[in-house]
Amino acid sequence: MDYLVELGQNKQVRDLMKTLGLQVNLPAALKRHPGPVQKRELAGKVIAFGPAGEYTPELAAMAARCGADLTLASTDMEASIRAAAEPYGAKVSVVLDPKDPLWPADALVYDASGARTPEDLHGMFAFFQPRLRSLKPRGRCLVAAIAVEDASAAGQTTISAIEGFTRSLAKEAGRKGSTANALFVAPRARQNAVETARFFLSDRSSFLTSVILRASGEASP
Repeated sequence: MDYLVELGQNKQVRDLMKTLGLQVNLPAALKRHPGPVQKRELAGKVIAFGPAGEYTPELAAMAARCGADLTLASTDMEASIRAAAEPYGAKVSVVLDPKDPLWPADALVYDASGARTPEDLHGMFAFFQPRLRSLKPRGRCLVAAIAVEDASAAGQTTISAIEGFTRSLAKEAGRKGSTANALFVAPRARQNAVETARFFLSDRSSFLTSVILRASGEASP
């Protein structure tokens, strides 16, 4: 695989393949994490959040604590998010138009914690679809949702829809070496889930995509 990555970085090889009309998708070079986990491992990155949900302030505070600046796609909970980011000196911008040149981001995060029926997921598609093209190469996409074990038929369908959407998003984002993952959070696992989200947004997760992870909050035996 490393040999194919090296080929993909060779301009002469790419030009030759283009001239010959060969439709071969060579793997993108992924950024590898250089060493131990850093406190500000998201420094220099811009994390973009969709319309705010139950987990958004906590996720935004984590991103700011780790050095990222924040872009908000709506004014939902704007005051709460700014208050959470202020102690860490993070810049918070509200950019409503997905075509705005300020939109390029290193990660797109959608909080689907309020979704209980498939109809509630229209906002998820509306957030990612126009902004995915503005995601920087080797970027991150993350969907956070509530894990409901005894969900109704509508709830189970909603969970399945999030899983299917995430896998499709991973295929689309993968063209630029980006990843897409989903995190289902049990009520007692919020703190663990925040740290898991940090992992998914960092360079440590470069080789993980299309992962559907459930944070249960239960202690390991």
